[in-house]
Amino acid sequence: MFQDVVICGGMRTPIGSFRSKLSSVPVTGLGSTAIYATLEEVGLKPSIVQEAFVGVVVPANAGQAPARQAVLGAGNFCGSTRCVKSCYSCSVIAIFHGLDVSTIVTAVNKMCASGMKSIMLAAEHLQLGLQDFVIAAGMENMSQVPFFLKRGVTPYGGLYLTDGVLRDGLVDAYSSLHMGACTDQVAKKYGISREQQDEYAAMSYRRSAAAWENGVMAEEIVPVEVKDGKNTFIVDTDEEFPKVNYDKLPTLKPAFTDSQ
Repeated sequence: MFQDVVICGGMRTPIGSFRSKLSSVPVTGLGSTAIYATLEEVGLKPSIVQEAFVGVVVPANAGQAPARQAVLGAGNFCGSTRCVKSCYSCSVIAIFHGLDVSTIVTAVNKMCASGMKSIMLAAEHLQLGLQDFVIAAGMENMSQVPFFLKRGVTPYGGLYLTDGVLRDGLVDAYSSLHMGACTDQVAKKYGISREQQDEYAAMSYRRSAAAWENGVMAEEIVPVEVKDGKNTFIVDTDEEFPKVNYDKLPTLKPAFTDSQ
């Protein structure tokens, strides 16, 4: 018989804009911040967590096993690419957070559905009675994804950098079609006009602004402390929604194809 599954709670960091206020925070740090804020918010001891599933699509250069870093708390301490802390140090960090280093952690890459798939896997493990307490999470920092350079002998004409965000995150491996261009094709197939898309986008921005204005978002946000040299500042609000210009929206050129 399946066991009943209960979602105890959930917290998230603010959503940052590309290469903006949160861009310097390692993806593992963002994930760790949200995970431990959630445990604190619902009053659960980290030591009772037996397993975790963490969605992450473009983890390049985040260090070995980024999902495990986030769950054990290492992301807040050794997320720097210059850090050479040993596994023992990360174990100490995990103990500091109260999570046993034997906790099973699995990274999930199912593109945009990675976080959702993590929730599904966590629920299935609970339903089957495999575990009693499981973390389901998702994390990403596209601003920190590096450019790639192929190894080997330098060819005639030089080397070319490949954008890791496009290569591993946004371009289909089979058709070489950008995800945005694929969306344009779907819109064309189902007769969704440019005007309808603009209207929906504007409605989404207005809903987000209203939610923030009415305090709806506050209960799910954990502020992130960002260090900038010797200075420190706090990010506690989504960055993108205030930047919209409703008058300019209908005049923007298509981002991926010429189709309107």
